Amino acid sequence: MKLNELQQHIQKLANLEESTEPVVNCYLSVNTKYHKALTDQVRMLKTSMAPEMRVPFWEALGRIEVFLGTGIRAGSKSVAVFARGGSRPFFLPLQFHAALPDRVTISHAPHIYPLVEMRDNCFRYVVLLSSDESARILEIDIGTITESLRVVRPELRQRIGREWTKEHYQSHSQARSHQFINEQINQLNQVISSGEYKHLILAGEPRAVAQLVKSMPKRLSSMVVSTMRASDKAKTTELVSSTLAVFEEHEEKESLAIVSRLGFEIGTKGAAVKGTQACIHALRNGQARTLVLSQTYDPGTARSCRSCNEFIFDDSNSSCPKCGQSNLRTINLKEEIVRMAEQNRCDIEIVKSSDAMSAFGGVGCLLRYLTPERDDKLAA
Repeated sequence: MKLNELQQHIQKLANLEESTEPVVNCYLSVNTKYHKALTDQVRMLKTSMAPEMRVPFWEALGRIEVFLGTGIRAGSKSVAVFARGGSRPFFLPLQFHAALPDRVTISHAPHIYPLVEMRDNCFRYVVLLSSDESARILEIDIGTITESLRVVRPELRQRIGREWTKEHYQSHSQARSHQFINEQINQLNQVISSGEYKHLILAGEPRAVAQLVKSMPKRLSSMVVSTMRASDKAKTTELVSSTLAVFEEHEEKESLAIVSRLGFEIGTKGAAVKGTQACIHALRNGQARTLVLSQTYDPGTARSCRSCNEFIFDDSNSSCPKCGQSNLRTINLKEEIVRMAEQNRCDIEIVKSSDAMSAFGGVGCLLRYLTPERDDKLAA
């Protein structure tokens, strides 16, 4: 599965219309023990499940088990399956070449955070491995590795002597080199444009890489994350392994830059908020532009009103303070925040460093605009 497909599935899940029956969220690593992992997870769920949930739960789980027994493709490393039984059935099985943690839950809406984290931290970039004689282009997209093409330098005919002078030969050699570099750049441009990639790593012999950098148009050179030495005989697995560390470092720098911006906006009373309740308020009002959260952020649970969807943080309330209804349900706050961000098509940045986000309670939002009330406060 590629990033654009994953994004479409996340949007579909985030906007799934709710039903009285629960959604079963099944995340499993595909290995020899995944059946045991599923059994163990289900056993834990059964002890806390409300009686009225059991029939639709077993119906949904049955569809999941059929898929696990017959539908997993060779090469898949993990699956995420979402199923709902009852009067409004739903079923969506997803398979990945990247790992996911084992987790089975039930909820009123699909739990999508693991997919959002995969999307945010996914390894999606292009590698151009170049030497003086040949080049390879690799596409890395959420664990899927594709060798797009190989480019070989045009042959140089040996014609020194009566036919060509030494100067002619050198001129011809230079022309062939330019042709080879231009062919690499043209092919690279096609791959990046067709796949909508935004990051590029140049690897290979230093001289060949330097020539590429010098010849690249600004659009491509602005996408270069790093350059690195590598053998043109390197195996694909070795090349991907060595570039992954470089890409991870780049991604972390981008995350920390966003955290710095969040801190600046909050420190100057600008267009940002921090903390769980403030972020929920911004997301509900359509005010949030970017949701920033720590990978370890865990606000726990709260309750929401089934009638008006109001969030209730005070455990002493037995009814909704907004509409007075007592039809309340327990919700996973992290999942709800991420779901609202997806529904509003906000950018989501997940930060691996928990220390970087500790001053903000693990979560913050960069805003599209300030509310009139906040503008008044700043003016005062």
